[in-house]
Amino acid sequence: MNTILENIQCMFMELYHLPRDEELENAESKAYDKLVATLTPEQDKLFNEFLDAHFATQAYAEDETYKFGFSTGVRLVMETLNYPFRQ
Repeated sequence: MNTILENIQCMFMELYHLPRDEELENAESKAYDKLVATLTPEQDKLFNEFLDAHFATQAYAEDETYKFGFSTGVRLVMETLNYPFRQ
């Protein structure tokens, strides 16, 4: 059974073409499984709501960082193209 965390991780791995580190994935999965096993159904629901909110915030931050980096790169290119070179 795939967890929410595993699905999101796979999505980012495919999106950014990141190499998979099986050892890290196994450690993360084991820790997640141990934690979820200790939660009551209400706590599990709240934890999953927290994860959804956390990943939405992370995705927004990554999107804003990408936009800022891209616009900075475009400005650098435009300034370079407009620079008066002496011959």
